[in-house]
Amino acid sequence: MLFIETEQSIDTEQTNITMKLEVLGETVSPSCIAYLDNGVTFVGSCLGDSQLCKLSSAADESGGYVEILETFTCLAPILDMSVVDVDQQGRDVVVTCSGFGRNGSLRLVRSGVGINEQASIDLAGVKGVWSLRCGTEMAESDNTLVLAFVGQTTVLSLKGEEVEETELEGIAADQQTHYCSNVIGNKILQITGQSVRLINEETLQLVSKWAPPSGKGISTGSCGGSHVVVVVGNELFCLDIQDSSLHQLRFTDNEFYFFSTQKLQHLKWECCCK
Repeated sequence: MLFIETEQSIDTEQTNITMKLEVLGETVSPSCIAYLDNGVTFVGSCLGDSQLCKLSSAADESGGYVEILETFTCLAPILDMSVVDVDQQGRDVVVTCSGFGRNGSLRLVRSGVGINEQASIDLAGVKGVWSLRCGTEMAESDNTLVLAFVGQTTVLSLKGEEVEETELEGIAADQQTHYCSNVIGNKILQITGQSVRLINEETLQLVSKWAPPSGKGISTGSCGGSHVVVVVGNELFCLDIQDSSLHQLRFTDNEFYFFSTQKLQHLKWECCCK
């Protein structure tokens, strides 16, 4: 808590203003704070559970001055989730990765969960799944699934209630996909073990391609905004999507160097190296 003190000297009539910072206790990371009455404060958060707190004049056993009166459950933000049948009796439970930072937690949602299966396809050996929007009639929602297998990639097209395997000319079907998504400029980005490919969403034609200059394979990669990061052996490459083409910005050798930090801030945790 930060508070301001004013002190006025009787002799000189001079007012001294000082600011002090004092730790009262620990609450959830706040998005808003509203003082209600009688020392009761509402701490609202978009990163975890909101809290109703009471400020005390005397410290408790832990040395804090904040007492949590009530907690208001919030599942947001949900970074990931999975539907699990815990007891194998057809009662689905949603497990969510909720919150952010020190407010993060795993939550089980048992009531109000209804799963209606729209379609089911039995496929073995799937290494990754990505959804895309593509085609001449650009849909508001995703209409294509890209499935990665060892050494190959399969594309499924969603047409109404039908799901059928299709071929996209710009997609490298004979290579395993590490990452695939819609990116800026109405393009599709595909990262495979051999190259990074930029594809036009409407014509599905390959418009740009980048391959590691060393000839080595790409082990992983990701994209954020207009920037692409790929890992090739012990080298980290950064590419920029400009005017329907891929431009290499910089790479490091033998060590990971956080170059152009501001440009890469949107990548967050999407790119990982094993």
